[in-house]
Amino acid sequence: VSAAPSRPYGCAFFVWRVARGRGTVAIWFGRLAPHPTPHYNPLMLSAPPSPADKKQPWQTGSIWAMVILVGMTYVTIFVENAARSEPRITSLSQLVWLVLVGLAFAALSLYDDQWVNPNQPIFIIIGYYAAMFALFIGIGYFSHAQGQWWLAGLLIVGMGAKLSLRWTVGVSVAVMATIIGIYYGLYRDYSILYQVPLFITPAIFFVALFTRVADRERTMREGMEALAAELRLANQRLAEYAAQVEEMAIVQERNRMAREIHDSLGHYLTVVNVQIGAARAIMDKNPEKAQDALFKAQKLTQEGLTEVRHSVSALRETAEEAPLPDQLARLAAESEAAGLPTHVTVYGEPRPLANKLIRTLYRAAQEALTNSRKHAQATQAEVALDYTQPHSIALQVQDDGRGSAVPTGGYGLLGLRERVALLGGHVEITTAAGQGFTIHIILDEATNAL
Repeated sequence: VSAAPSRPYGCAFFVWRVARGRGTVAIWFGRLAPHPTPHYNPLMLSAPPSPADKKQPWQTGSIWAMVILVGMTYVTIFVENAARSEPRITSLSQLVWLVLVGLAFAALSLYDDQWVNPNQPIFIIIGYYAAMFALFIGIGYFSHAQGQWWLAGLLIVGMGAKLSLRWTVGVSVAVMATIIGIYYGLYRDYSILYQVPLFITPAIFFVALFTRVADRERTMREGMEALAAELRLANQRLAEYAAQVEEMAIVQERNRMAREIHDSLGHYLTVVNVQIGAARAIMDKNPEKAQDALFKAQKLTQEGLTEVRHSVSALRETAEEAPLPDQLARLAAESEAAGLPTHVTVYGEPRPLANKLIRTLYRAAQEALTNSRKHAQATQAEVALDYTQPHSIALQVQDDGRGSAVPTGGYGLLGLRERVALLGGHVEITTAAGQGFTIHIILDEATNAL
């Protein structure tokens, strides 16, 4: 049969290359399929691509695949028609319809990525394929099945291969049936029923197989790119969180140092100021007592320097704390020397405590006694340390001063609350006008073990 496909293999390899290009594989004329939408890297300083930057199908290399495939199809049609002694395309209207159908086929093929994808409803995909098959039949009919007109059908096979395996098989069988139907409908030769499958089936199988492989490769690459973008975003967020944690750590350390300076230097400078004031007041009348006050001030200054060094060591967490009852006894002696009689009572059997517990309770007692001397106008103070509970320790400082209607306190009490809160403890302040001032602190030893 002269019109039967006689040289299908001449373009099979070329068509496979073109169809494979639909899966973003580079061919002779560059990458023929549209690039997948690039994933925006949040670490880049440039803005994400805008919709105006998105390339349309006619702006990508895929148009070359359409032009080459449809163009080669029509070249073979016209060459064979011209070589015939009796051309089968004879009228101008037939030629116009053949060209229009080919242009419509190529134009509709440009949008296969938008219409043929798993996200589209099934009726849209079926409608798209119906239009493509109608145009494919038109190419075969108006060309009188001359040349390699069936090459256009391989493009439809490549589209179906981007869907599931069922779609691939179904579309491939439909293309083969269409080609056989066109040949048989025009030439009524039963030999076409085995000649066409024999020559064209390898090309269809080749295009379907490698289009699926290329499309799977593209899907995997897009998945890896998306995963890489998510990983970059996660790394960026992790870096931001690390910077926030570092900033919080710096702020906490600054607050801690501020509390240490306030609690240690503030206490000693207050006592020294009282002693120097007393010495100035009695210098003329009682020089010996004034000298004694100055001696005590000097001694307190030396102790303050020692305390500063001790605070620095505590900040570095290298110093071992003395037993808390001993420290409170010294603190009571200093308070009494500054003019506020102070008594310390210990309940229960003293036991070793973590340095941070000792430091916090000591600073709390120091701050409370300093406030009693400076602001409360107290005549005496009581310090109680309670070891009776097996898993917690309690400290209470009470004076008989004028008290306060608003138990908020200044920076010192704020720092005291912060210290206790950092260890998960509880602070209770009880005061009222004319009823003195009481601070009660409870710290858990289990969560602040040695």
